[in-house]
Amino acid sequence: MTQTSVCGWALILGASSGFGEATAIELARTGMNVFGVHLDRRATLP
Repeated sequence: MTQTSVCGWALILGASSGFGEATAIELARTGMNVFGVHLDRRATLP
């Protein structure tokens, strides 16, 4: 990534695996603050 961050924060949905995880890691490497969110499906099932 060669883009410069304007605000310094990124909200990543699905940050625990796959594309979201890779994105969160890469943004953190560039110096951005990352707020990662993931859904625990077991906790939301009836």
